[in-house]
Amino acid sequence: MAGGLVILMLPLALFGLQRRLSSLRALRPVTGDPPLRRALWIAPALLAVGHVLAVPSIGDTLSLGGVLDVNGPWALSAWEILGQRLDPRLYIAAWTGTTQAMPTAAQVPMLAGVALFCAVTVTLLAGHGLLTGGRLLLAMGLVTITRVFLIVTGIVLTLYTVHLLNFWLLAVAIVVIQVLRSRGWSGWIGNQPRTALPAPARPRATPTPRGRS
Repeated sequence: MAGGLVILMLPLALFGLQRRLSSLRALRPVTGDPPLRRALWIAPALLAVGHVLAVPSIGDTLSLGGVLDVNGPWALSAWEILGQRLDPRLYIAAWTGTTQAMPTAAQVPMLAGVALFCAVTVTLLAGHGLLTGGRLLLAMGLVTITRVFLIVTGIVLTLYTVHLLNFWLLAVAIVVIQVLRSRGWSGWIGNQPRTALPAPARPRATPTPRGRS
């Protein structure tokens, strides 16, 4: 129970922290520019994906069978998820390469995230002095690190939720498909929508002339 509560509170705490850091005065050159603001989300997202793929205990289990297997590598308790999937030391070790050589699948998003962060940094620091640029760089670094771990937490908890609810997710998907079909929305799932056939016209009665029986 306590582990589950911590898992629920962790992403909320990280989200609140990154929002607080994003409102710092030093970050106004970024928050006031939509392309730079988006880049400061894309770069952490790329870094987060790279970190997840670089950690052996996660990257080696990213298959449909590995996630959905009842007795597979994701059959963990809440405390085990915190210690074996969300421990920051795992990602620091993967970044520094102290566990094993980083796989190519992890290097590509990581290098792309670093390159994007450097491009944003160069763009911003070019028009600022040393003191203002230092504060801006520090604020960007704190926001990026917080967002990386926030996105990593989101990925891990999504995989864990899919593992726990795999039967129920399948059941919900079946119910949704049946509801769509019953409402005539079957075209959304690959079939043509049903069309009602027109009712046959009733023959008109021939009037009988008066005076004849």
